[in-house]
Amino acid sequence: MNHGSAVPVARHLVVSCGVLLMVTRMVVRDGGESAFAVFGIDRDSRWSEVRSVGDDAVIFVARWSSVARRPVLKYKMLGNMIYFLDDDMVSDGRFGAYDMRDGTTHDLLSPSSSPVLHNDGDTQATWLFSR
Repeated sequence: MNHGSAVPVARHLVVSCGVLLMVTRMVVRDGGESAFAVFGIDRDSRWSEVRSVGDDAVIFVARWSSVARRPVLKYKMLGNMIYFLDDDMVSDGRFGAYDMRDGTTHDLLSPSSSPVLHNDGDTQATWLFSR
């Protein structure tokens, strides 16, 4: 994806396999779709872009909680994905998955189910994980 046509709207810090990652959510200007760039800290303490989070890993991002999980095969999930929830930083109203392999975004819920999830804006969606 050409990041030049996208505007950063949110950043999330996540630890995956002991590595600090910064996940940047962007909105593409011409289409309004969400796109992502992932950066890791290098040996010189500089951020450098990461092209993959790993075929056995996924990242979940939302305004109130972000986390990386692996291995994903036991959950029958496709790896190298970023799952995201709508938040007040992005008004596209999407709950989706961003595929790091090809830069495509997929809706997790059909647009027809979105009105069922609409609330008054006081409560943001978040990820919940059992221990």
